[in-house]
Amino acid sequence: MSVEYTKAELDEFRDLVEACESLHQMERIRGRAAMPAFVERVGKDKCDAMFQVLLREIGRTTKEQP
Repeated sequence: MSVEYTKAELDEFRDLVEACESLHQMERIRGRAAMPAFVERVGKDKCDAMFQVLLREIGRTTKEQP
């Protein structure tokens, strides 16, 4: 069974992931503070599926470090 999500959800998720990885401390804090509410709102299954999309975009297929 595939998990469906909207483009807006994927865009918001991408923004939060990028914020969590920012070089700027306040941006990282913003991302990390907002992520739990986002996961609660859309669900962990959707977030896992969207994370796989982001990994494919950068040419990786797992969460493991290269």
